Amino acid sequence: MQYILTGVLMLIISGLLLNAAALLIESVYKQVKEMQLKKKPL
Repeated sequence: MQYILTGVLMLIISGLLLNAAALLIESVYKQVKEMQLKKKPL
């Protein structure tokens, strides 16, 4: 029983970490795109 609980906890933690990493990458990507747009005068 203990192994199952720890496995579920690890799955939840890894899922949250992946979600946080995805959000971070998305925000950084948006910032880089905005900077590139500002550098190039259209």
